[in-house]
Amino acid sequence: MRFLVVASLLLLPFTASAAPDYKYCEITGLALGADKEFVGSVAARIVDKQGLTGESGCQAVWADAYQKGKRLSAGGQWSKLDMVTWQKLQDFETKVLDSVINGMQLGL
Repeated sequence: MRFLVVASLLLLPFTASAAPDYKYCEITGLALGADKEFVGSVAARIVDKQGLTGESGCQAVWADAYQKGKRLSAGGQWSKLDMVTWQKLQDFETKVLDSVINGMQLGL
């Protein structure tokens, strides 16, 4: 019995790390729902490179985030969770735009 408990505790970190990360699935949905096509297409490309495009979990996260992006971009009342979610999109958008500017070597 102790062996099973110890074995399951040892395997826990490995099984937890094997779960896919749907961060960019969420960002893609948020961006496209908010009509931020450029940022959404960059995030979608990352999702594709991760091999998650056709995965049902990613599609579910994307669909939920898409609706949330539409709702948040329309205005109205935001919860604290909405603000955290929107900040993820803003942070990603800043990284993408900064990378584009840096790649242009404008000397800014």
